[in-house]
Amino acid sequence: MKEHDPVKALKNDVGITAALAVRGIKIFLADKMGVFFSLLAPIIILMLYLLFLGDIQIDALKAQLEGIPYDEKTVSAIVDGWMIAGVMAVSCITVTFTSQNVLVKDRENGTLADFLAAPVKRGVIAASYMIFNIIVSAIICLAVLCLAFIYLAITGWYLTAADVFAA
Repeated sequence: MKEHDPVKALKNDVGITAALAVRGIKIFLADKMGVFFSLLAPIIILMLYLLFLGDIQIDALKAQLEGIPYDEKTVSAIVDGWMIAGVMAVSCITVTFTSQNVLVKDRENGTLADFLAAPVKRGVIAASYMIFNIIVSAIICLAVLCLAFIYLAITGWYLTAADVFAA
């Protein structure tokens, strides 16, 4: 009769989870259109802001501050900060939905059914999809955040990189 070794079982589960998560990352990154469309929404919002919405937001804030002394650069910085926060919020949602398409394709192709028929716990399979999604979303959202920081640096935002990371 075999003895159950919980440490060995846990190591096995972690190894399977990691392997399935890496598989998901590779599948997502191999789909160039999926990567492109996950970046499309944040890019569209950023371009709308740069071309149209930025001035409208700045003018609206200036109208609210009428009669109160303010610095033009500070108003622009506040509006830029709002915009970056909005772009990041949209990025987190759209990237997560787009990357979860791997699970949908696995269901369509029957791959998920194969995984469920294998001697692998359902929780391990679910965790691998979740971990892969978190990793992909974090990487792409960090890329969008870097682009936003570059934009802020070009516009002469009042915070330095050290200030941003200190917060």
